[in-house]
Amino acid sequence: MIVLNNISKSFGNQKILNNISLKISNGDFISVVGPSGAGKTTLINIIGTIESFDPGQNSELKLDGVEVSKLKEIEISKFRNENIGFVFQFHQLLPELNCEENILLPIRIGRKNLNDFKERLLSLSKTLNIEKILNKKPDFISGGEKQRVSFARALINNPKIILADEPTGNLDSTNSRKIIELLQKINKKYGVTVIYVTHNEEFAKTANVSYTIKDGKCIKH
Repeated sequence: MIVLNNISKSFGNQKILNNISLKISNGDFISVVGPSGAGKTTLINIIGTIESFDPGQNSELKLDGVEVSKLKEIEISKFRNENIGFVFQFHQLLPELNCEENILLPIRIGRKNLNDFKERLLSLSKTLNIEKILNKKPDFISGGEKQRVSFARALINNPKIILADEPTGNLDSTNSRKIIELLQKINKKYGVTVIYVTHNEEFAKTANVSYTIKDGKCIKH
């Protein structure tokens, strides 16, 4: 379970998030919408432990029962690598590595044995229909294929949470719909909690629960 209690975030004198509290159950499929600059990315970055929140006496972030704000930086990094997968709008694939090497990058960062993840790599590749492009570099595959490779990278460590920031933002409508369908498939097949940011109201409605970020508040629909 993901638990946020009294979470605020300020940049200078501007408060982007104002005392947000919410609970997200394991296996939920969640969308986050709101106007540009409202703090959607900031919220999922805080959940993903890559951005801090304003210190407060009653403020806390718990992921799977772990109060991550009380961990040391090296412990947070390890926790993030093992429990959270990220999907970005612009893929963030390394051009000098082929697709397989990009997917296995979290395993290298975690200093784990690559051979232990070969079976999972093949399973994910078949699920995401990318088994034929594993030897290709990102510059030689389509935008939709790049996004599916980034999904495989996010899932390779068998995380409990997937955070997707505008995963359809630079895709056409057909590929955008495929990405949302993939998120749903991943959620159901692997039981992973999925939280995705989107500007598309239609895509937001496919979630079990949708939150709108506006004026620093998080409103549940």
